[in-house]
Amino acid sequence: MNAEIRRILRRNLEELEPSRRAGEALYEGTLAELAKFASGDDPAAAFREISDMPLCSAEFARFCRMTAGGITDPLILAKFLPDQSAAEDIPSDTRTAYLRNAYTDRAFAAFSREIHRLSAQYQTSFSAGCEEVYYGRCSYCILPIRNSEDGTLSSFTRMITKYDLKIARVCDITTQDGDSTMRYALLRRGLDLHAPQDGFLQTTLLLPGAVSIGTFLHAAEYTGASAENIATIPLQYTSDRTSLNITFRINRESTAPLLLFLGAVTESCTTDGIYTLHGA
Repeated sequence: MNAEIRRILRRNLEELEPSRRAGEALYEGTLAELAKFASGDDPAAAFREISDMPLCSAEFARFCRMTAGGITDPLILAKFLPDQSAAEDIPSDTRTAYLRNAYTDRAFAAFSREIHRLSAQYQTSFSAGCEEVYYGRCSYCILPIRNSEDGTLSSFTRMITKYDLKIARVCDITTQDGDSTMRYALLRRGLDLHAPQDGFLQTTLLLPGAVSIGTFLHAAEYTGASAENIATIPLQYTSDRTSLNITFRINRESTAPLLLFLGAVTESCTTDGIYTLHGA
């Protein structure tokens, strides 16, 4: 971005501060101009060239949305990933490892309606199913990840991290008494980067010490995504800090902007899955 463009955009942002507070479209237009001139640049670096505002802000999130909104090409989305997660195509092998019970059987049936010819490989434990995928003996495994009474199941979240698995699909199974639901995940190696029309992006992240959870979540909404579930996960190497496991509701317009935003404002960030919810 040349110096003259940078000077004009900085002046416009300063002059339009009252408009920003009023939510007027003129300010949005200035950010759109910045996005046009910064095409191909690192979004955080481009934003810092013309603004003293923090990256964890509504302004930067809007800029991410204008820079990358609507991008759905998996090859481009892979470049936006905040971590080094590998993206892979849908596996041709459909062997699916899981600990068999009434609920996991129902989850397997639900996933089978979406991915044809899944074949069940019964295991003696949930961790054994994860190992089957980790070592390449199966393409998928099934784990419970959340229930309506206790929320996120931290022990299974840590298991997903341990075996470097990625969520491909989820489904909700109603318990026998009908009073609660359990969410099950179909997991695989490698991310499926086909941005869903209506789905979820799940991430485990660590915020810089100066950024509050409230500030982060408020800013993230301006990418077009919204937080659907938040859980804290204790870090293994220290008791002073905790990571956040957040599930964002996304669509085709907000997937790329959210990935850009996460990569710029977090201290560390792992993409646990981009997926859709399927009926049981």
